[in-house]
Amino acid sequence: MYSRLCPICSKELTYAKKYNLDRAIKKKAICKSCKATNISDETRAKMSSARKELLEKRTAEEQEEITAKMKNTLREHWENKTEEELEEWKKQVSATSKERWANEEYREKTSKSIKQSWDELSWRAREKRISKSLDNGAGRCKYFDERGYRVQGLTEKRFVIYFCDNDNIKSPLKERPKAIRTPMGLYYPDFITEDGVIYEVKSKYTFDILGTKRGKSQYEKMKWINENNDNIKIILFVEQKDKSFRTYEDLTDLF
Repeated sequence: MYSRLCPICSKELTYAKKYNLDRAIKKKAICKSCKATNISDETRAKMSSARKELLEKRTAEEQEEITAKMKNTLREHWENKTEEELEEWKKQVSATSKERWANEEYREKTSKSIKQSWDELSWRAREKRISKSLDNGAGRCKYFDERGYRVQGLTEKRFVIYFCDNDNIKSPLKERPKAIRTPMGLYYPDFITEDGVIYEVKSKYTFDILGTKRGKSQYEKMKWINENNDNIKIILFVEQKDKSFRTYEDLTDLF
């Protein structure tokens, strides 16, 4: 095994053969991370355009076959890893991620790129993408199957038990509600009944966020729906410290 340091970041690079080492030294090769950060915007645009053109030429069957092969390859790769190797990989990913996000230029560039990609999507494409991610379980929150409902987090799980054991609350539909368009963006209901009553479920923590700059957008969406849609009514359920739920039907001046 032969090694040298990346000329830019000094990361150790290893090579199986002396020939590969000599060639890398001659070309002044850099590591993959440095290659990714040194790609010009023009090159990125060309790569993106070429990728879109390639995907447009593929049929749905071809794409499904390619995706299945990739999933199988990844599954086999990770199934053969030991616990020690997995823990080491997690440490490396964590360190690399922290290093990247500590760079202000990287944060701004990534944020700009994500925003631009999102802005280019149609309303229908946005709704489809978010709904798909919710169905598959997105983010850090755990998903549970409780009494026939697919719920996100322990608060929603306890809420399902709450309304199933409470005759005064009408059970909502088990199908995932469709997104509702508002001037502030799409709103995704937690639960909805047959006659259009939406149950928005919050823990005490997420309820408090609604009163901050971070949660203002969602709060404004809910208020707008209640004030402008006669066929839909949002009732806010907030879990208390004792695991009971407090309801809010008037969302006008909560904060």
